[in-house]
Amino acid sequence: MIRKTAFSLICIIAVGVQLRATQDFERSYALVPGRHITIDNEMGNVNVTGYDGEDIKIVARKEGPDQEEIQIIDKSFGPHIVLLSMYPKFKSTKTKVDFEIKVPNSNPIFMELKSGSGKIEVRDFNGGLIAESSRGEVRCVNVNGFVFARSVSGRLEAEINQSQGRSQMRFASLSGDIRVTAPKDFEALVDMKSKSGDLKTNFPIDIHQRRYGENTARGKLGSGMQMLHISSVSGSVSLLKK
Repeated sequence: MIRKTAFSLICIIAVGVQLRATQDFERSYALVPGRHITIDNEMGNVNVTGYDGEDIKIVARKEGPDQEEIQIIDKSFGPHIVLLSMYPKFKSTKTKVDFEIKVPNSNPIFMELKSGSGKIEVRDFNGGLIAESSRGEVRCVNVNGFVFARSVSGRLEAEINQSQGRSQMRFASLSGDIRVTAPKDFEALVDMKSKSGDLKTNFPIDIHQRRYGENTARGKLGSGMQMLHISSVSGSVSLLKK
């Protein structure tokens, strides 16, 4: 009887350890001055949404056959939130980690997002943003403030809802297409270029397509206080009215 009870206890402990190893990561962080969020995700999507709340809420979900071998590492310190997805070395896996992040849109926050092969999407965000994906799509919708978004081979899309005065936005890709939409009364200094891809815009900006060399388009819209740079090496680049 004692042996049977001990064996059952060992099984319960083993199951508990397995559940802790594969469970999702979920945590809330207070919005303190100087908040800086860094998410470095090796494989999977990163989704950020602004909301009318007080805390930063982050959930990371694992999906795939090797969940117990993937770790979510929290290296946060002071006002810096730093989260990493840690994969086993020298082993191929189809397991991915998807991050869902909700941030208060009441105060500006600086955020750095990286994904090796997943999609990055940011909506209704206020502050500073750096978003980089090696092989996935990057999408920014109603992001206010400084923006640098880059994708090596994935498509890049951005929806600008309004002119923002003195701010700067940069969208860049190596081989992916870039499509930016903005309101008809958009005010900015615009710089568009692609070495071998087409340029397209229905704003009053002159496009210089060359048989050899870089295709460029530069112009001033309205007051030109905001800076907008869009560039791709081999992908097409467009700036269109909403």
